[in-house]
Amino acid sequence: MLLLQRAACVRYLVACAVLFCRTPGAELRPRQQDQARDTLLLEAVKKGILESLGAESPPVPRETVPTHELERVRSLYEEKLRELRKNTTGEDIHSSETRTILLTAKLEPSVESIELHKGVASQHTQKFKAVFHKTNLITNKLHIVRAELKLYKQLLNALPPRKHPSGITLYKLQKTAPDREPTANLIASDLLAFKNVDVKAAISEWQASSEITLELGIEFVPQANESLLSWAEPQQLTLQIETKEGEDRQRRKRSVVSEEDCKKNENECCRKSLRVSFKDIGWTDWVVAPESYTMYFCDGSCPHNYKPASMHAQIKSRMHHFSKGATPAPCCIPASYEPMVLMHYNTEGKLTLTPFNDMIVSKCYCA
Repeated sequence: MLLLQRAACVRYLVACAVLFCRTPGAELRPRQQDQARDTLLLEAVKKGILESLGAESPPVPRETVPTHELERVRSLYEEKLRELRKNTTGEDIHSSETRTILLTAKLEPSVESIELHKGVASQHTQKFKAVFHKTNLITNKLHIVRAELKLYKQLLNALPPRKHPSGITLYKLQKTAPDREPTANLIASDLLAFKNVDVKAAISEWQASSEITLELGIEFVPQANESLLSWAEPQQLTLQIETKEGEDRQRRKRSVVSEEDCKKNENECCRKSLRVSFKDIGWTDWVVAPESYTMYFCDGSCPHNYKPASMHAQIKSRMHHFSKGATPAPCCIPASYEPMVLMHYNTEGKLTLTPFNDMIVSKCYCA
């Protein structure tokens, strides 16, 4: 039953596409015809969404949701949207452009004599070193959005409270010459209050360099009555890097999408767009997110052997040609979709999430 309800929205949109596929446009001027089509499509979207939610009319919120609950559901909303997009595209993405790279390294005692810069603790400390290796995912074309070292959760949680250090300093180790000791460049100090350490500047510098490895040094200052820090087993550090695609790849993606979009005065099967604003249709009282979205739809003629969906579509096109129009020609319909998640109040007045896997058209063909 739920699947049938979810399919209602798609049936309405396909019905609209078929209607315009078979209806001559001579009765209305092009602009009037576009306005009439857009009005019909908006009504189809509204009715389709309500039917998929099992509602005859827009739900009415019963009470204001507390801020903490609103933030909790919004976090779930973003997580669900990322999950659906990943399942659709095969990529782990934020708004289809970001990727998270995880690098791990063993934390090993450091026995090197280090030339310390001013501001880096050098006395009564225990030194460790972590060596991260650059992978083929880290290229100069990526833009680093965020880079964090998972320090507290992985290291300090493994120690009993009485063994927690009184101070932590993080620095980058770098050799300036083969015969010289490495130099320590301070990244951050007094890190006891931070669970994750921002290392974006150091990672950006490493990304731009030809260095294959990144060596980070950590200095722990033991508590007054404690000796050296120790763990029951070797510890690992995780470096989390969130990146955004370079401009070249984004441009390639946009060009692929633009190939599907209708060009000016194009009459053959292509993808057209209509902006759906929940404010304009009066639904902002119960639809929380998104505020609006672009509803793409397929429109245009299907001449012989143009964007055929299958061998059946090709045969159908030939039959239309041989029968001189007695057999219907293939019609321009959706070939694939992008997901959308609706964050809204349900019929019981509760804030909830409803995913739509087949709401936004990403590609069209003739069938």
